Amino acid sequence: MDYRVQVPYQVYDVTADLKVGKNAIGAYLAPGWYTTPLRWFREGYNYGKTPPALKAQLRIEHTDGSVEWIATNESWKADASPSLKRKL
Repeated sequence: MDYRVQVPYQVYDVTADLKVGKNAIGAYLAPGWYTTPLRWFREGYNYGKTPPALKAQLRIEHTDGSVEWIATNESWKADASPSLKRKL
């Protein structure tokens, strides 16, 4: 896959996971296939030195039929994963 042209994404139904009150979304990010050495190039980061990133959105359909969208933006918090922190 050429990440300059197409970026894959995944969709999850999290309806059963939502609770009344505060909810949170968490994700672990790591270098993916795009950063690993390709045999024919013999070097990593063939699509640039882009760090792992997350773009997410949550579509909430309320019982009254209204729809609310919550998407990642600069207000979201990020930190090193617990597994990485253990190695430090």
